[in-house]
Amino acid sequence: MSTGAIIPRHGAGHSFVELLIMLALLGILAVIAVPTSDVGRAGVDALAHRLRSDLHYAQEMAMSTGTSHGFRAVTATSYEIFVGAPGTPAIDPYKQTAFVVNIPDYYRNVQFSGAQPTVTFISTGAPTIAGGPNIVLSDGTATRTLVVTPNTGVVVIQ
Repeated sequence: MSTGAIIPRHGAGHSFVELLIMLALLGILAVIAVPTSDVGRAGVDALAHRLRSDLHYAQEMAMSTGTSHGFRAVTATSYEIFVGAPGTPAIDPYKQTAFVVNIPDYYRNVQFSGAQPTVTFISTGAPTIAGGPNIVLSDGTATRTLVVTPNTGVVVIQ
C-alpha cells in the first residue's frame, strides 16, 4: 500500500564522513590555538637540581670511599663527576658508564655561563674550589646560579 510518498527521516544527524571532517578541523584548530612552549626556565631549573644532586653524589662518594671526587665543566655544554683528579670520570651508578653528562641530551639550549669552577671534595666532605664558588647555568633568557658553600660543600640554588 505504497503511495510513493517520501517519508522524512527525523533526527538522522550527520554522516560519518562529515563527522571525520569536523574532527580533523577541530584537531587543526587545537594545534594552532595551543601555544608552543620551549622548556625555557624549566630546563635551567631542572639542570640546576640535577647538578646539585650530582655534586652531592660526588661529596658522598668522597666521604664513603676516602678518595677525592668532584665536578668539572668539560665544555660549556658538558660536565663530569670525577674520581681522584679531573679528567678521570667516576662511574655513573645508573648507567654503569663514565659519569659525563652531555647537557643537550637532556636540556635544550642550556649551558654553563662564564668561568666554571672545579669542585673537589676531600674525604671529610669539605670542598676545594678552584675558580670561585659559583656555577652559572643559562639558556639565554633564564639563569640559575649554584653556590658551593666553603667548608661544608652545601649547594644552594639561587
